[in-house]
Amino acid sequence: MDGGKPLRNQECRIFGADDPTPEHTDDNGVISLVVSVCVQHVRIYLPKVNAAFDLMIGALDPVSTLSGIRGRLANLGYYHDSDPGSEEGSGNSIDMSVRGFCLAHQCGDTRSQAADLAERIKREHGC
Repeated sequence: MDGGKPLRNQECRIFGADDPTPEHTDDNGVISLVVSVCVQHVRIYLPKVNAAFDLMIGALDPVSTLSGIRGRLANLGYYHDSDPGSEEGSGNSIDMSVRGFCLAHQCGDTRSQAADLAERIKREHGC
C-alpha cells in the first residue's frame, strides 16, 4: 500500500517460492502465486517503492483473534510492528493499522464493531 492505495502494476521479486512467476502486481495491486506445501515463508520485494513484505504461508490464526487480524493486516501491508518478534505487538501499531485499513476501505470507526471489522478484513484479505 502506498498511502492507502494499492501498488498497481509494480515490478516485484519473490524470494522463497518454488517458481516465482509473477514479476508485477496486477491492476489491483495483487500478486498471486502457487507454492508447494513445504513453503512456509516468502518475501516480496517491490524495488520501485523500496518495500519488502514477509508472508508466512499457512500461518494465520482465525480472523476472530487479535493475532489473526494482525496477520491479515500485515499481509495486506497495513501492519508494521517495530518489534516483529513480540507475541502481542504494539497497541499503537495495531490501532494505526486498523485506522489505515479503515481509511482505505471506508469502514468508518469500526473499532467498537470488532466482528464487522474482522469480516471486512477477512473479505479484503481473501481468507
